[in-house]
Amino acid sequence: MTDLFKEYINTEFKDAVVEFNHATGLDSDDFTLEQKVNNINLQSNIVREELIETITAWGDDEIETLDGLADMWYTLVNLNEKLSLLADPESEAYAEKHVNIKKLEMLSSLCEVVLHDLPSGFTDEQKLAACKLVVDNNKGKYTADKTEFDTWQYDKKLKPKETLWNGVVYYCLVDRNGKVGKHKHFAKVCLKDVISLSDKTEVDEVEQ
Repeated sequence: MTDLFKEYINTEFKDAVVEFNHATGLDSDDFTLEQKVNNINLQSNIVREELIETITAWGDDEIETLDGLADMWYTLVNLNEKLSLLADPESEAYAEKHVNIKKLEMLSSLCEVVLHDLPSGFTDEQKLAACKLVVDNNKGKYTADKTEFDTWQYDKKLKPKETLWNGVVYYCLVDRNGKVGKHKHFAKVCLKDVISLSDKTEVDEVEQ
């Protein structure tokens, strides 16, 4: 991983994940230990889903593979953020009783292999561009504009959710498990142009 990509993941990317979690009510300083642990279990399932989707696309579909890698970064950083909330001894002791630590360690190891060790054929510049597009895309899953939110059409399996964070009310859609969903006109990430990138100049042009 290049220094540029690593710096982005540890700063802007991480900050975007934190914003997503709080704006959609997935994280809160007021959560109980039980809620924090439930979030970890939910997020680990999401990471597993993204890992399976990426492996399924590997070698068959470049766009879906790159999309999967970017989604894996996003969901894995998300999971690590949730785990960081259980850093004190009391929380760790509680988590050990309610989280399958061995399965979580195996999942993290598999993700590390796919993200760092396997030759995906993509440059770090392409991965960086893809991650930035995924961040922008995920920001479309919540809004502070109530008028805009009221225009969203969605499946009956989803329900509206309001979250107050930093003095601002945010709106999103969630399923029965609390996973943030997409409205019917939600645009899919377009990575076609990223696939054809050959140097950093072109990456910068895509990001603008």
